[in-house]
Amino acid sequence: MIDERALCERFPVEWADLMWGLDNGSSASAGDRKVLVSAGIRICEKCPVRAECLADAIVRREQVGIRGGLPLRARRRLRCMASDGGVDMSDGGTKALHGLTRWLKSHQELIEAARDAETADRQAKRRRQRRKERAGMERCVREGFRPTKPPLDRQGELDI
Repeated sequence: MIDERALCERFPVEWADLMWGLDNGSSASAGDRKVLVSAGIRICEKCPVRAECLADAIVRREQVGIRGGLPLRARRRLRCMASDGGVDMSDGGTKALHGLTRWLKSHQELIEAARDAETADRQAKRRRQRRKERAGMERCVREGFRPTKPPLDRQGELDI
């Protein structure tokens, strides 16, 4: 469901795929992809059909890309919030789509809360990973890690 009023419809397909995270195998550098995805998210935030797009992605359980300005984990979090808020998405059809769209429009602050929580989780994961890497490096230094000597050049000899 891409509405013709959607701002993403105004971009060339190649750009749109990069901006909304659908083309991860492209020749664009990681830095360029990050900038383009950030731009895509900002465009979603201003889009007149953001709630409809986001509801469609949540109801259909889209697994890739940015939809309605949110990545997958934030959409999952928002789905749980909506379900806890009484939105019935069990039929996965038009009724669920309309109900979720109404709920999203009346709870705009929760869209941002879901995004912020997902960002905080991602940053915490990166911090844990960095601490783990530092601890491993410190352990190597404490234990006197020394690089091993290269193997002797014994090409063609067999140890029998």
